[in-house]
Amino acid sequence: MEAKKLLIFIFILGILPGCLNIGNAIEFSQVTHIGAIPFMTKLNSSTSKNFDGVCIEPLLLNAENKHLEWTGVPVTFDIEIYTVKNDIKDKLVYKKDGIIVNSMNDNSFETSGIFTSFADMDVPRGSSKFGMLIITAHLPDGRTLTGASGDIALFP
Repeated sequence: MEAKKLLIFIFILGILPGCLNIGNAIEFSQVTHIGAIPFMTKLNSSTSKNFDGVCIEPLLLNAENKHLEWTGVPVTFDIEIYTVKNDIKDKLVYKKDGIIVNSMNDNSFETSGIFTSFADMDVPRGSSKFGMLIITAHLPDGRTLTGASGDIALFP
């Protein structure tokens, strides 16, 4: 009976890493800092001729500043977007959290990111076109890391 349980346990250990990509979770211990690539996008391409929002692609980076990819493991990201005044964050114009399970989409022309509409941002009149993004990652190993990007569009 014990041999049968051991055999089932070994079988499960052999199957799970392929199905759930548990092996990729080891990379999270290599993450030393985070960044993000924000870019303008068409959220509703069928009705919009112009950019109507932004996509924020989070980056988990190691000590060599190399982007670490992962699949099958949910990572929660908090997004805060601010106006800037004299290169310093000023007014919070947007706040959202999102979960990303795969760092790369199967389609190389698409990204796994957090999308938001310009209409959802509360940008004061007279603000500069670009603001500051603060992104926080809540890693599966319990660590929380924060990074920033100074070039996120606040309107088209």
